[in-house]
Order: sequence, then structure tokens, then C-alpha cells
Amino acid sequence: MKGPSVRRLRRLLSASALIAALAVGSLPAAASAAILCVPTTFMRDGNPLTAAQLGGSVTGTLDATGCDIGVYYDPSEPPGDVNGAAISGAKYFGVVVNGGQRDVVHSAVSNIGNTPFDGSQHGIGIYYTAESGTPTSGTVSDDNVSRYQKGGIVATQGASISITNNTVTGLGSVDFIAQNGIQVSYGATAEVNGNSIYNHDYTPKAYIACGLLLYQASGVSTGTNLYRHDESNMCNFGKGGGNFSPTP
Repeated sequence: MKGPSVRRLRRLLSASALIAALAVGSLPAAASAAILCVPTTFMRDGNPLTAAQLGGSVTGTLDATGCDIGVYYDPSEPPGDVNGAAISGAKYFGVVVNGGQRDVVHSAVSNIGNTPFDGSQHGIGIYYTAESGTPTSGTVSDDNVSRYQKGGIVATQGASISITNNTVTGLGSVDFIAQNGIQVSYGATAEVNGNSIYNHDYTPKAYIACGLLLYQASGVSTGTNLYRHDESNMCNFGKGGGNFSPTP
């Protein structure tokens, strides 16, 4: 059994386990969120990550506490976009788009990372990548992304997206991780315009926290973005790279 059939089975098993536990009164309400974290095929740190939701439309509140990802999209998942949502609590990513065309608009993504935040190189609000081998595109617009461990919005690995009119707010001056507000890297292309990018500052000077990081990007159109309290407004390492190593 492969592909979507496996995912359907996982959903049924999780739901059956939850119903059985509730029937005998053995599962407290606080534990029900953890059992609904569904395995994905998306790997990080040698492990498949879990998600609070696989594909489909997301509106309203999605509390992903206990899961690695808030909502995960790849070409095999049901169609839908994130619109008018409030996603929080995931450890690795708020939203992952890994193939296909998906939009993330008019939404808030927050509290993405470890508890408490630390120097681990994960914890990204909105993440577009073409690691699935399928072209990845979409619009990220009119979102509020805040309280993330590593990065606010990332387009990487050949993704192509429009990033406009978002407010992306880092943690301010910290000594445990070099945050980046918006990142376009590794063959990705993007329009980055009209964004407000605030509060990215790494106090040790070995690395730089960037409001907008461009690293080996294939093409980026930058319009008027507002920067405040960023250690460096824009770090442009272009297609040729440099000695800075961002989160892939």
C-alpha cells in the first residue's frame, strides 16, 4: 500500500485510537492533540516530520502544539490554501508547501520552534520548497509572521513565489541564533515587495542576522520593503554564494 492509501490509513488509525480512548475515558483532553499529529514523508534530522493537518484548506485556528508542522502540502495531499488562519505551536514549520501551487494569505503564523527557543536551526513560519520534485509556487501575502526560532518566510530548492505585504517580526537582539526574516535560496525565485521586516539581530558577530537573505537564488525582484532593527537589512549572496551558510 503506497501513497494516498497509506495516508488515509494513518488518518483512520489515529481517529480510531482517539475514539476508543475517549470511549473508555482513558485519554485526557490535553493528550488528544498529540495523537492527531499525522506522519508525513517530509524528512528533517533523519526523521519523518508529523503535521497537525495534511493538505486541504486552513481557516481559523490551527494549534499544532506537539506536532512538527502545522499544515503540510505536497502533490498527493488534498487541494486547498491557507486563508484567514492562525497557525501556532509547531516545532519545525508553521506551513510547508512541497510541490504544487498553494497560497498563504491573510493569516498569522507564530510560536514556531522549540520551547523555549534555542539555537537549533529549525523553526520557520512559512516554507516553500520543491524537494518533492514537483514545481512549487504560490502567493504569500498580507500575513503576520512572528515568534519563530530561525526564519519567518523561506523560498528554497527551486520554489517560485510572490512574497508581498507581510509583516515579519523576529525576536530582537538574541545571542543563541542568527534569525532571518525572509530568505530566498538555492535556486528559488521570488518577488519580495511591500513587506515590513523587523527585529533580527544576532549579538555575537560570528554570523549575521538578515532582514532579507538572498543566497544562491535564481532570481529575485525586490521592491520597497521596510526594515527596522535588523542587524543587516539585506544580505545578498546572489547565485555565487559566499561564506554564509543559511538553513537549507
